[in-house]
Amino acid sequence: MKKIIWKNLETKCREEAYLTQTDTAIRFKSTVYGSEDSSPITYDLQLDRHWETKRVEINNGEKTLTLSSNGRGSWLKDGESLEDMKGAVDIDISATPFSNSLPINRFFWEAGQKRKLEVLYIEMPALTCEKVEQMYTFTGEQGGKRSFLYQCRDYETTIFVDQDGLVVEYPEAFKRI
Repeated sequence: MKKIIWKNLETKCREEAYLTQTDTAIRFKSTVYGSEDSSPITYDLQLDRHWETKRVEINNGEKTLTLSSNGRGSWLKDGESLEDMKGAVDIDISATPFSNSLPINRFFWEAGQKRKLEVLYIEMPALTCEKVEQMYTFTGEQGGKRSFLYQCRDYETTIFVDQDGLVVEYPEAFKRI
């Protein structure tokens, strides 16, 4: 089990998470602590050994969102198919940089390689879902860190990850401590 802590540089929130990997599965359990007047956000993400999402449960302190996937772009919420999310393999939870590790670790990357992905984006704390397009470009490796140009809508930044594909720095948003 690996413990990871991130600081949100915009909101000053803190995330404390635990990553557990076996030969067949990956589990990521996390709590995002916000301000004194807000409830912590918890999420439990279950992946297969190829970093494909199988199930996610998120609680914002008032309600819980539970989604399951076949890992190939089909999603269920409360047993009902989410047709408008069809094709999205990865999820992106707005409250955490961990979501970026899913496509980064799901693929083998060569320098300069780009990948355009459809992603199920979960806006926090509202727990609303929407399918968005994201682009990752592997820009290189230096000093034990890999860097990826990340683009979504009109937003662009360079994300730095360690050798395990976990975010070390997400400029102006998150920093691992």
